[in-house]
Amino acid sequence: MYGGGEESEEAARGMLASLSAFTVKRRIGRARSGAPDGRSCGFPRGRRILRTPIHEAAHSSGAKHRLDRDFHERFRCDVLAIEEATAELTASFVLADLGIAHHPRRDHAAYIASWLEVLKRDPRAIFTAASKAQRAADWLHAQQLNAAQGRDA
Repeated sequence: MYGGGEESEEAARGMLASLSAFTVKRRIGRARSGAPDGRSCGFPRGRRILRTPIHEAAHSSGAKHRLDRDFHERFRCDVLAIEEATAELTASFVLADLGIAHHPRRDHAAYIASWLEVLKRDPRAIFTAASKAQRAADWLHAQQLNAAQGRDA
């Protein structure tokens, strides 16, 4: 979609600003994100900082009134791990669509250890997570398009 650089970063910030359902309420870096109306975000500059709010927006997309993503029946004890895998994949897909590279952090190895346990028990779990992540990425993009066109999804 985008070629990288400032245009991509602005597109990512625009996507986050368009998500009226999602507001980052914690302090990220030195900037607070999310205005009281839930529609505007003041994210600090830099591509790394965009991954976390997109990851969190991916979690919010699974709510019953949005995509109704529920892993309880199939994954029982592994619900958190598969939801986290889905959110990480969603963030990766969205950032790739926007032309923003993802650079893994050192702590990611420990973070994905729980996913490996799920994959040992259910080798097809990655396909479920990837499918749900693509739906979430599509939903996030649709929210941005709808906001740009002046309507809610």
